[in-house]
Amino acid sequence: MNSDFKDLLRTFAEEGVEYLIVGAYAVIHHSQPRYTRDLDIWIRPNADNARRVARAFARFGIPLIEVKEEDFAEEGLQFVIGVPPSQI
Repeated sequence: MNSDFKDLLRTFAEEGVEYLIVGAYAVIHHSQPRYTRDLDIWIRPNADNARRVARAFARFGIPLIEVKEEDFAEEGLQFVIGVPPSQI
């Protein structure tokens, strides 16, 4: 896992963000190695967690330009940060 991914997940943990790693990294952890160029994360959609996500992103240096804090409380939001090989 690249250092940007680790730093973001560390920031999530420090802020108490409720999340799950899904996609290829989950498969790698539970099964077999495979190549991936992104990190897929499911974030629990509720108001308290949305505040924690917004704080974590601010600390990590990710500006919320196209989404608002309250958007993270809604189910179905898909939000892409960065470009491969450091895409989240």
